Amino acid sequence: MSEYGYEDFGSSEAAERTDLHFAAGLPSFYAAATIQETLAEYARAAVLSSDFEAPSEIREFLQEHLFNATPDADPSIDLYRRGKALRLNGDYRTANTQLSSAIEHDEDFAEAYIERGRALGASNQLEKAIEDFTRALALMSEYDWQLYLPYQHRGIALAMGGNYDKALDDLLEAQRLSPNASGLATAIDQVKFMLDNQDRYK
Repeated sequence: MSEYGYEDFGSSEAAERTDLHFAAGLPSFYAAATIQETLAEYARAAVLSSDFEAPSEIREFLQEHLFNATPDADPSIDLYRRGKALRLNGDYRTANTQLSSAIEHDEDFAEAYIERGRALGASNQLEKAIEDFTRALALMSEYDWQLYLPYQHRGIALAMGGNYDKALDDLLEAQRLSPNASGLATAIDQVKFMLDNQDRYK
């Protein structure tokens, strides 16, 4: 967007500046925000905007992974969804099994590592949980809006294991990335309290 002469990303006129974002190869001004938002906007524009032409590599990606995708094209997705639902219902062992299967199908599935890490953490397998959150961080883009999640949950796992210094570093990084994330401020306060009083609890 900057290359095409537009700097003020907060302007109320942004949505009307089709001359700029179309020229830059973006379907909308808001598609400049995150990778996920960009792909969602590209998909919408591909269907609804006859005057928008996506760059060839994006068009091919959408064609392969969205428009031509079949329900059984990627079994990791269904396994991930079932694993997440099981974790939310408190069945951590079965959730771990489903999410591990998802990862076997797609070793770069960052969200599956995050969910499995949460299931492992909830069943007190802290070292394995920390490994999963660390793996997710290695796989995620710095522009991913969910990047705070593995920091937040790794920080919680580290705190549960008594590693309060590293836990606080992770939680503060999560807060930097997503200042209003649910439960984050409370977790930071709790870890700071434990740091201030750790000699008393030894």
